[in-house]
Amino acid sequence: MGFLSKLVNKVTGGWAEVDMEVPPEVRRGSSMTITATVGVKSEPIEVERVTVQIQCLEPVPAIDTNLTDGITPPPNHRAVHTDHVHVETAGELPAGTTRTYSATFQLPADVPASDPKHTWMARTVVVMPGNDPDSGWEAFEVS
Repeated sequence: MGFLSKLVNKVTGGWAEVDMEVPPEVRRGSSMTITATVGVKSEPIEVERVTVQIQCLEPVPAIDTNLTDGITPPPNHRAVHTDHVHVETAGELPAGTTRTYSATFQLPADVPASDPKHTWMARTVVVMPGNDPDSGWEAFEVS
């Protein structure tokens, strides 16, 4: 692979494809298991860790101190619950391989359920030098 292709992968996180299966719904006070799949592309990768994350977000009021600056503020949310599981530690993942990981989370009984104000999401991240490949955030329901 040429230098330019390696640079593009480092900047874009294109070293691996990361997919994830999240249960469509989970009850508060119970456990949930997320299955993550990391498919390494044509070059081996050195990872610091592979982490599965969950979070519950709620909106907060936007406070714009300069209403005339023309800058649109980012989405205004705060995490009211976060958790993560490291499913792989530092090491090399060989080129052309696919690894599957499972992460189990215990949701406390007192966390918010999904509703118009509370959004639950999960993602898997391959932490490595450069831009980290990830699955993107996927929503799931908590009842």
